[in-house]
Amino acid sequence: MKIRYWLKTARCEVGGLDAELILLETLRRVRKEKFLLDRSELVKSSEDELGLTELKIAKSLLKQRKSGLPLAYILGYKEFYGRKFKVNQDVLIPRPETEEVLEVVLARVQKIRSGRGLAKSVKVVDVGTGSGCIACSVALENAHTEVLGLDISAEALAVAKQNAEELGAEVEFRQSDLIEQCEALPDIIVANLPYVDKSWSWNLDLDFEPQLALYAEDKGLALIKLLLDKIKEKWYNEVIETKSRIFVILEADTCQHEAIIKYAKSNKYKFLKTRGLSLELELS
Repeated sequence: MKIRYWLKTARCEVGGLDAELILLETLRRVRKEKFLLDRSELVKSSEDELGLTELKIAKSLLKQRKSGLPLAYILGYKEFYGRKFKVNQDVLIPRPETEEVLEVVLARVQKIRSGRGLAKSVKVVDVGTGSGCIACSVALENAHTEVLGLDISAEALAVAKQNAEELGAEVEFRQSDLIEQCEALPDIIVANLPYVDKSWSWNLDLDFEPQLALYAEDKGLALIKLLLDKIKEKWYNEVIETKSRIFVILEADTCQHEAIIKYAKSNKYKFLKTRGLSLELELS
């Protein structure tokens, strides 16, 4: 079967982009370096005949996608902030909305550096690092940072470490329940913790993602509240004594922001701003 005929059929089953990416992944596996990872190659090679092995793999991948398995898990990667991050079903798939969270972190890094001297590095802790997309991106976008990625899942940390190594990002990773394994006073804590409430109507693709990283009790707010409690408990006295500041940048659904802000204000945090799904607080 020619490439163009396979694509014509597959596009009717999973959509044009997914069909093209599935076929590219198939050709990459079989032809390896002989086939570039570029959709334009499909146009150039549209009259090529697909071999039996290629047809078998393409059929299998197409079946997986039709079953609802997210394309990122089929391909084994997802783009985030212009870079490819390895993903598997041990980690959440990085989402475009989280890029806005990253941008809030990067903006805060710059403000901190401008306020106290550009030579001093900024300490950033990424709680619930998952694939490491935020932690690695912070380190790669600003060399004047010390980045620590924390996650309770050893499997997720294995993925994050591989991403850091392949991307050349200087990030330290530790297995930790929230901030348990972080002692030094950080400048910024960023957290994309589980915040989905099980009662929500949600994208069915989430059925394939790690439930540990998705769902939380108390209308999705249990872990976010616990993190705020732990930060205050661990560092508030030191913050007061040293006249320091900790900026806490959270990802949460916009419908949860009001409740988080109310809880934070009642626990000595200042509310700074929201942007998209991100919410920025200050403990000082």
